[in-house]
Amino acid sequence: MRRPRLTRSRSLLLALLLAVPAVLWWHVYLNPANFEVPQAMQLELEQASYGFDENGEARLFVFGTLRNPAVRMLVTGSRITGRPGALSGYRRAGLDIVEDESASVSGLVLTVNERQLRRLDRYERLGQRYRRFVVTLEDGGQAWVYQRIRPEPDVGSPGQQGTVEPPTPESRSNE
Repeated sequence: MRRPRLTRSRSLLLALLLAVPAVLWWHVYLNPANFEVPQAMQLELEQASYGFDENGEARLFVFGTLRNPAVRMLVTGSRITGRPGALSGYRRAGLDIVEDESASVSGLVLTVNERQLRRLDRYERLGQRYRRFVVTLEDGGQAWVYQRIRPEPDVGSPGQQGTVEPPTPESRSNE
């Protein structure tokens, strides 16, 4: 039995079908020209007492989708290995962390350079969907971590203060 061969037009169509998602992924998640950290968040990051060491590297604690090496490779364009780590005083809530004195979140500690961190900021939609701040891990070291930005609760509404919004399908698509 003879297998059908791909014609030139079918090959072009297949290439186009594969190229469109790749270009969209790059444009939405990786294109640095299409993303800028909001000014208020930039000031907050500049005032943080933690940053890059003498080697130009910083530590980042991840606990969700960024634990997956394939996701890290797609987002940063480089292979970043992590080591196990834990963050006390927080618990996971979907793809977010919330303060909880009696809990601990396990994850990975990544060492990233400035370019990789900028790409991760873009992936997390820093200042729009997530904020990045410094935490002290269980090993005593400091690291950046991403936390979901929640709208300020309406003080006049009963039961609104201190609540955590449940994860939505949209929030599950990003870490």
